[in-house]
Amino acid sequence: MSLIVSNLSLGVPGGGGGGITSIDVANTAFVDGANGNDGTAVVGRQDLPYATIGAALTAASSGQAVMVHPGTYAESGLSIAAGVRLVSSAGWNVTKITGAAATGTRVTLAGDGSSIEGFRITVPTDAAYGIQNTTGAGETGSVFFCTFDGQVGSVGYGLGQTGAGKTISFELRFAGGEAAGLTLCSSGILATQSNHIPSGSTLAAAWDVTGGRFQGLDLNVGSPTVVDALRQSGGVVRIFTVNWFNVGTAIHFTGNTVDCSVQNGEIDNVDLAVLVDAGLTLSGGVIRISANHQPLYNFPPAALGADFAVTTFQRDATTLDAGFDLFGVPLNTGFPELGVESRLGQGPPYTTGLVALSTDSTAGSTSDGGNFTDISAAASSRAGSSFAFQGSAANHTLLFCSQRFDSTGAKLKHWGLRVKQITGAVGGSFVFEIWDGAAWVKAPVLATSAEQDYRYADEVFLRSSSEEDIRFGIDQDTTWASKTINGVTGYWSRVRIVSAPSTPPVFEQSKLHPSSSITSTRGVVTAIGLAQTRGAIAAGGNIFGESGTVVSASQTVGTGGAGETWTHDSPNSLLNSAGDAIYFQFTLPEDINTAHPVTVALSCTFNAGGAVTAWPVGIMSLLCVETSGVRVADRAGGILPVRRTAANTDTLTANAGQPVTRDLQPEGASLGGAAIDNQQHRIEFGPFDVSSRYAGDTVYCRFELDADGTPGQDVFATAVALEGVRFASGQPI
Repeated sequence: MSLIVSNLSLGVPGGGGGGITSIDVANTAFVDGANGNDGTAVVGRQDLPYATIGAALTAASSGQAVMVHPGTYAESGLSIAAGVRLVSSAGWNVTKITGAAATGTRVTLAGDGSSIEGFRITVPTDAAYGIQNTTGAGETGSVFFCTFDGQVGSVGYGLGQTGAGKTISFELRFAGGEAAGLTLCSSGILATQSNHIPSGSTLAAAWDVTGGRFQGLDLNVGSPTVVDALRQSGGVVRIFTVNWFNVGTAIHFTGNTVDCSVQNGEIDNVDLAVLVDAGLTLSGGVIRISANHQPLYNFPPAALGADFAVTTFQRDATTLDAGFDLFGVPLNTGFPELGVESRLGQGPPYTTGLVALSTDSTAGSTSDGGNFTDISAAASSRAGSSFAFQGSAANHTLLFCSQRFDSTGAKLKHWGLRVKQITGAVGGSFVFEIWDGAAWVKAPVLATSAEQDYRYADEVFLRSSSEEDIRFGIDQDTTWASKTINGVTGYWSRVRIVSAPSTPPVFEQSKLHPSSSITSTRGVVTAIGLAQTRGAIAAGGNIFGESGTVVSASQTVGTGGAGETWTHDSPNSLLNSAGDAIYFQFTLPEDINTAHPVTVALSCTFNAGGAVTAWPVGIMSLLCVETSGVRVADRAGGILPVRRTAANTDTLTANAGQPVTRDLQPEGASLGGAAIDNQQHRIEFGPFDVSSRYAGDTVYCRFELDADGTPGQDVFATAVALEGVRFASGQPI
């Protein structure tokens, strides 16, 4: 009895559990190697199957399928016509095409819409293919859920794209053995996803590209007997997400005109990440590699000028330190329509771990205040919430600290705040403070706009709709003690109202600043925290005014013959009696951070022989005065600084100078010890507070010899340097 089945749709597994293919039985030729008969088979009759795949493919026409039952089919030269599908009924584990001989291509995709799914195919030993796509331009063939077996000495490939058309493939595997490679793309387009090459596979190149365009996603290889994961001599390669490990070379270039991009994933435990053959220049080539890998490269010097760019996430290794590296091209951020801020060092300002509190007006020099209110959520939020002082009276405070830790487990300090402000204050004054272990002490600040980098000295909270960086004038030597407030332990900073504003400020967000170098959205380079530098910001010598009995100095310098020794004469530089004084002046430079105090360093020699039994004493006085024409914060609340007018400029006698008195003991010298004359010495005076002043303001300095010591010392002032902290490379234009 015969069972005739027609017009029935079957759901059959594709590729060994990899997918479901719908089959129209009436348009399907069935193949059963054990029970079929090519002479009596009929398309659409499961009970009359073909014995060979070749005969079924010959009988099938466009729009029809060939369904192959489990078995081993020793066939070669199979050609799948346009619109014909070759599908296994039970997947590649039990459905094999081994070839009629060791050589020769097994299956060819010969027309548009041809496809094969769910077979295990033996790769020929000659330069042929398990599956070859020869479709023409604009035509597509498909390969799904196929596995390839190598043979001893094979120089063939599992899948070859050799026509001008396109191959779409998914879930390809190499089961083991030898072959030239899993795939070859020589022309057209080969697009493949989810390829797997396990240990035990011996391949010259897992994926070989000599021409055309190769597109890969989720490519996996992990066999030490694979020479190259990717080998390219020409064409275009676009690969996304790799997992390549335990191979000889990850990417091997054997030709000059290559266009290669490998992005995402990991390349690990390889001899070389990139190999460029000797003699190549890569002229005309473009190479972009961003998959995570070690910087293990081998390429000839002639290729150094190529358009070659790679990024690595370096791991610790025997000779390499962990890090992120970019090779071959400039690092650019931003574009003309939109600037981008970039940071180096400890990264951007942060809110993760931020604790923020507001208090009532009971805060004082030793009091933290009361009525603590946790405003951390509002202070951390970018939008949709705001925070403010609890009131506008003096001694209301806002407190900030970090609950993050360094590598030793210690709580982090912060070096300033980034504050996004909604409403600017009108009137009033504010002071920033830190806890030194016994009291709240002033931390001078410098406010700058976050985007434009305008400088506002210590005039904070004046500007509505602004985002500003507030730099603290502290460093790693500043005494800053950890403290527990409202149950939270950390390094707290606070801002306290000194005099009540008529309109209090309202804030959108506050972030804590780590140490970093910053390139603003306009490209201006600044620094914050320990990324800033300290050094001389102005210096002078032999340009002094004088009073008292100051006379010209004469000092022998050098040793040897003519031109090596001379008498160095310096007018108005020798202080030889108590009360003698010299005078000099500077302007604050454009790159100074006025939050940090300045020091004055006196370079001098002493002109009295013998041991000193009482040190001479000096007084260094400094007065930084307002100067009209300097750009200062707009007290009307404008973002853009304005020039200080004569009407708003203090007189020279409106403020007292800052005197610092100290003995002139050189470093390491002791009373009664060796003579200190005929040596150059550096004596530092300070600190001097300039936090309310601006770059361009004038600094007046006076050095007086208050006592000349025993025996009486003549002090030869050779040079004076004003030293401070630089945070910028200049003033914004």
